[in-house]
Amino acid sequence: MSNIYDDVALLQEQMDEVLSELPYKLSNASTNISDEDLNLLVDELIFGYGNGCVNKPTGSANGYFVNIPHSTIASYNKQFWIERTNNKVWTRYEENSVWSAWVLLGCENVVVGSNVPIGRMFNGKPVYCKTVNIGTLPTSGTKAVSSGLTPSEITVLEIKGSATGEGDWLPIPNAHPTAANIISCYLRNDGKIVVAVGKDRSAVTATVSIYYVVN
Repeated sequence: MSNIYDDVALLQEQMDEVLSELPYKLSNASTNISDEDLNLLVDELIFGYGNGCVNKPTGSANGYFVNIPHSTIASYNKQFWIERTNNKVWTRYEENSVWSAWVLLGCENVVVGSNVPIGRMFNGKPVYCKTVNIGTLPTSGTKAVSSGLTPSEITVLEIKGSATGEGDWLPIPNAHPTAANIISCYLRNDGKIVVAVGKDRSAVTATVSIYYVVN
């Protein structure tokens, strides 16, 4: 027949076994995760520090790592990467085993061809940015390029871009006292970005960013 001392000893043994299986659980210090794959550090609360980690934000320095799992569902996680030598904080999420891109908090994130939130709000809604590669500008008149957006489903807040070529950098739109030097752009009702030039700009390439909220 067991006594209280035997029960305590068994309980301690069971607790030690559980803790040994959770090496990244919260403790008094972060755990060394150097060279680990962050895609695999999931489904439990993890606090770590690592050098050379795989799948950390591209171009980021070594740093601290936090994984926050869903309370009941596997493969749903939120991760943070905090660079050690500066104040840059990155975040991403996993939804049903699919990872989002890493996003740098507190800065505007622009990716050509993608709709990305930029960390701003307008009337309580998140602001998104879609950057469109216009390519070479026309010799005259206009050039229309699909944005992939449906104008009736969004409210456009701002459209701006830039063009480079022949050693020049030009803003879009480009207001100028000489009409021939003007470059304008707008989002047409068919979802195409239309760029208009006043003279031959075929030596110039451009991108245009559309800032908007979803209706």
